[in-house]
Amino acid sequence: MKKYSLSFLLISMFLGLQAQSYIPRNIGITAGVGANLHAYLGVSELLLYLPLVYNTMADIAISETFSLGVGGSYTEFKEKGYYSTTRFQRLNVGIRSSFLIKYFSSEKFHLYLGSRVGHGFWRVTNSATPGPIKDYFNTSPVTFQAYLGMNAFINRKMAINFEFGFPGPYFFQMGMYVKTK
Repeated sequence: MKKYSLSFLLISMFLGLQAQSYIPRNIGITAGVGANLHAYLGVSELLLYLPLVYNTMADIAISETFSLGVGGSYTEFKEKGYYSTTRFQRLNVGIRSSFLIKYFSSEKFHLYLGSRVGHGFWRVTNSATPGPIKDYFNTSPVTFQAYLGMNAFINRKMAINFEFGFPGPYFFQMGMYVKTK
């Protein structure tokens, strides 16, 4: 494990990575809306949905080269059938780490890479007509995500934020980024 950590550190230093707007204890908060692709196996077919994902993230600059944070994502979508409606809800919470790529960044534009480890909570509600409402609650295994993001600053403390992530909880998100210092 030490070998991989040292390799990652050396590669990061080589690429000239730097944390987002380093000021000791600087906190950056992002709120946005994104999308994710969900697949659901129906009675006789595979159904694909592209629901909205509501995201909130908070990152704190640990050093000039690294920031840590937490993130939350909420998704809800419905599948309407002839006799029933199925409602899917998912909450994903995770820990994130980000490195700003100094080579492509400036005062007005920041490009960064990161990763997120999280856990998902699912709720599925089925309302059959006629019949009782069936309610299922489940947790998903640990989720991993790699993301590429950018902040385009409007002023010194506010930016428009874009992130592209794979595999989930979102593959695209757009929002506002605000830093405290």
